Amino acid sequence: MSKKFKNLTILKPVSRAKCVITSRYWDFRVKWGKFHSAYDFAPIYKYKAERMKVFAGIPGRVVQVYHEIDGFGLYVKIKHLTEPIYAYKAHLQDTFVTEGDVVIPEQCIGVMGHSGNCYSTHGGDGTHLHDEYREIDKRGHLKSFDAASYYKDWDIGEV
Repeated sequence: MSKKFKNLTILKPVSRAKCVITSRYWDFRVKWGKFHSAYDFAPIYKYKAERMKVFAGIPGRVVQVYHEIDGFGLYVKIKHLTEPIYAYKAHLQDTFVTEGDVVIPEQCIGVMGHSGNCYSTHGGDGTHLHDEYREIDKRGHLKSFDAASYYKDWDIGEV
C-alpha cells in the first residue's frame, strides 16, 4: 500500500504492554448508527486501576485543549509540524499540555479517562483513548482517515 503522507510516522499513543485495541477505524457503532473514525485503546484488565499515560504520537503543536460535556469529553488536538494533519486524543481524565506547546512523539500529554460520550465494550467504566487523525482536504475541511499504516511498532491488525 502506498502511503499518502511520506513523512508521517505515529509512535505508540499508549503503553503497548498495558493496553489493547478495542475498536478500529470504521467499525460500525450500532448505538449511534454510524461508523467509528478512530482507533480506541483501553487498559488490559489487570492495569485498569493505573493512571494510563497518553503520548503525543507525532511531532506537533497543541492547538486546542478543550472539554466537551458530550462527544470527545476532555481532549487534546495536535497539528503535525510538517504534514497537513491533526491528531485528536480524546476521553482524557487529565492533560499535561496547554495550547501553543510544541510536543514530541514520546511526550506524555495526558491520562486516559472516560470523559464525554464513551461506554465500555469490555467491562469497566469505559476508560479508553480515542486516537483519531484528520487530514486537511482540498477544500480546507478536516476529514478523518485510517492511520493504521502509519503506526510504528504496533500491528494495528492485532487485537
